[in-house]
Amino acid sequence: MMAAPWRAGATIPTVLSGEASVFLTADERTWIKDHPLIKVGLFGDSGPYCFTDAAGHLQGIDLDTLDLISRKTGLHFESTAYSNWAQALADAREHRIDAVGGLSPTAEREVFLAFSDSFGYSPDAIVSRTDGPTIFDLHQLADHRVGLARTNPSLRHMIQARAPSAHLEEFDNMREAVEAVAKGHVDFAVVDAVVGSFIVKSEGLGNVRIGVIFDESAGIHVGVRRDWPMLVGIVNRALASISTAEEEAIRSRWLPLEIGSSQGWKFAFRILAGVAAMGGLVLVILYVSHRRVARELQERRRIQGELEAAHGQVARVSQEKSELLGMVAHDLRSPLTGLMLGTDMLEVMGPGDARSFAETVTRMRDATQQMMRLTNDLVDIQAIEAGKRNYVKMPVDLSALLHTTVTGLQETAARKRIRLALRTPRPDVVIPSDATALRQVADNLISNAIKFSPAGSEISIALSRTEAGVSLQVSDRGPGIKREDRDRLFQKFGQASARPTGGEKSIGLGLWIVQRVVAGLGGEVWCESEPGAGATFGVDLPAAVEIRSGRDQALPNREPHEVRL
Repeated sequence: MMAAPWRAGATIPTVLSGEASVFLTADERTWIKDHPLIKVGLFGDSGPYCFTDAAGHLQGIDLDTLDLISRKTGLHFESTAYSNWAQALADAREHRIDAVGGLSPTAEREVFLAFSDSFGYSPDAIVSRTDGPTIFDLHQLADHRVGLARTNPSLRHMIQARAPSAHLEEFDNMREAVEAVAKGHVDFAVVDAVVGSFIVKSEGLGNVRIGVIFDESAGIHVGVRRDWPMLVGIVNRALASISTAEEEAIRSRWLPLEIGSSQGWKFAFRILAGVAAMGGLVLVILYVSHRRVARELQERRRIQGELEAAHGQVARVSQEKSELLGMVAHDLRSPLTGLMLGTDMLEVMGPGDARSFAETVTRMRDATQQMMRLTNDLVDIQAIEAGKRNYVKMPVDLSALLHTTVTGLQETAARKRIRLALRTPRPDVVIPSDATALRQVADNLISNAIKFSPAGSEISIALSRTEAGVSLQVSDRGPGIKREDRDRLFQKFGQASARPTGGEKSIGLGLWIVQRVVAGLGGEVWCESEPGAGATFGVDLPAAVEIRSGRDQALPNREPHEVRL
């Protein structure tokens, strides 16, 4: 359990006077004066309703709503974040706290709590992987592994009643349940729709989607100790006075993406607006950077002759920036055009075009991912060249990391009917390294293999132990690499004569980033290829291999574990 002092004022753009902004009776004003501090319990791991930021401060919808009530009535709240609802409810029953926020009423809770009017809705939703089947009803969870938070026993009873053969796995919180879906440890999870969406976005779980929403009548309330009915009336007055603008201010602060099928249009347009703004920002940054380099070049030409040797370097940088600006502008134009066409299609679609709507949104998401990948490459270039790419070494499960990476790229490979075969040793390999950097390396190598592989072929991803550490090899059956192309293979903007087999874009940054990142981790990148016979890209990392479970095996490793996706 973690306590935090209440944060008052200035978190929501509202226009309120210093005095109470709702009508209160004399008795209610007297009650507030006699009760100068209301202790409220909140569930601290339920973002965006309530969560702790990096500085240790509580934030979220519940906090902003209580803050608004405070300014409208003169009530003063002190918040306490709990790691589980059971302890919060126990403290409320014993009057160690006065109220519980963000709570749904049940018969058991109404014995000792009186509930305010609803200030929001928290329907449950089924979470699944993007490469898995779509579930439309709880009955379809039968015989599947289903994750849920143990803090919601009523949800467990509901699933057991509708799908008795479902294999339920309980987790400490909804975040762990959603992450278990992303890692393939469970098939589905049933969590709060808004919390699930927040987790997917904040953790960047690209292979997870929020599916069918049910129980849409689930409201969010403030539960108050039963011997304080006056407080319930005061809170209800404040909730009733919240304007549409104030409510939207809170929602836009924590819910930038709408949840639910009825909000599909806003969802699609917000994606478009955000991506278009991002693309414009990238072009502006590149343009300004190009102009700055050009001005530096002009200034250097006026400098005395000793600096002539530096002119070649500046000219090369200027040329790279110009080429990059041209390539980025060209590569951004295609997805932006796709997004604009998608917008036009969404505007003319009728209510019965559900399938066309889904296909259009899928294409728009693909365009978004293409632009995001390009933007990430540009950011990485800036950090690497400036020497600001830092690596945090900690134990990394390479087997699980590769499985997550391959699962996330399965949909892309499936569009070209390409099979991804992942081969990892047993027991799992854990090394001290930077998980984010290794995920980027694996994603780039596998994405590159998909880009240059013919339809209907297979890509092999193999992880093995070596005498010096570990080795990752990605092999494709594409056109291979000509001998004259190998010298510029890992150069920035270096492109071989072979072209992507599906018309994909390539500006020659991926392998350069891989080489620089692996070098930063103390490893080495290599390539073996013959024209017409495919290519194998390898990454060798010197590391002391830790064994998660079981006894170590003699090198080379025996009984490899193969997963075919």
